[in-house]
Amino acid sequence: MSWHIDTDFAGANACAPSLACAGGIALASIAADPRGSPEALWFRLRLRRLAHQAPAPLLELRDPGLLLGAGDGGALRPAVRCDRGAWTRLGPGTPATRADGGQAVRWALPDAAAMIEVALCQPYGAGDLERLLGEAAGALHLDAIGVSGGGRPLLRVSNHSGDADSQRPGIYVLARQHAGEVPGSWVLDGLLRRLAALGARAPLVWAVPFADTDGVARGDYGKDGFPLDLNRAWWQQPRRREAAVIMADIARWRTRCAPRLCLDLHAPGAAERAGVYAFTAIGGAPAPAAASAWAARLGPALGAAAAADFARQGDYPSRFPLDLNPCFTAWADAQGLPALALEISYLGKDEAVWGAQEWRAAGAALADGLAAP
Repeated sequence: MSWHIDTDFAGANACAPSLACAGGIALASIAADPRGSPEALWFRLRLRRLAHQAPAPLLELRDPGLLLGAGDGGALRPAVRCDRGAWTRLGPGTPATRADGGQAVRWALPDAAAMIEVALCQPYGAGDLERLLGEAAGALHLDAIGVSGGGRPLLRVSNHSGDADSQRPGIYVLARQHAGEVPGSWVLDGLLRRLAALGARAPLVWAVPFADTDGVARGDYGKDGFPLDLNRAWWQQPRRREAAVIMADIARWRTRCAPRLCLDLHAPGAAERAGVYAFTAIGGAPAPAAASAWAARLGPALGAAAAADFARQGDYPSRFPLDLNPCFTAWADAQGLPALALEISYLGKDEAVWGAQEWRAAGAALADGLAAP
């Protein structure tokens, strides 16, 4: 065969791969690996050229109807790069029907000398975090606040360690409670860059860029992950190690600032194109006044990136009922801490397709909204 499907690297996700050739064109077929969860969505793989003259293969993603919010897959615009160059987006997919009636979606891939890398959207990993810290030129600091359930360091980025009993306004941010919800990391990157540029005028910010750091390393999607979704583990006696570590860090943070907001960054179904929106409450509970007030403030700060109906009530079905399995914002609210969850589209807003630049710009706009008096 002229190409090899490689998933042996950090953050990769693809299962049951196959390579076939029809009419002289290779078809690289994969499924998104659920990794033990009932939900799947994230995928990332590398196609390595084995034959010099071989044309680029078609990429086939099987069973898109079983991926969260993907529909027939035709609206998805995976990210692609060739030979470790710049990331771009593929065009819309072409839905296909297999002989047995099963569904798939296919994309033509650009040619490359040695390697084509494809993912649901532009990935964000350890190298991107290192780049952020380097470009911040000392304005941001990295600390390990504990270890994950898998024994990996759980990292926190901050613009200052804070001072005991300080009245400096404080923001605490989580991203990647669901490991495959990558847009949250890019928005956090832009938010941190902007707050670093503001220097002493910025609020104190402590941020956990990879809350499910084990899942990020494995390439998990993570939503409704077995045995328990991280964002349903926020009991007073936490049911995931990561939640316990972050709870302890928040206890430190709140003694070193005047707590202003706990912000939780997520991504919605794959084909949504609403930009950014907020969940002020989930599961039919009334929205806390502080969450509604922050949504009213941050929606306008986001400008055109915000959904028209920015402040929403999360009424989607859950495998983990919130009355038995509290989410992060419910736990924070119970601690007397204002909290808000944001959903950031994988695709973008309306007809505009987003990438790192647009997600970072949304993060910078959020930072301005958070820093305003």
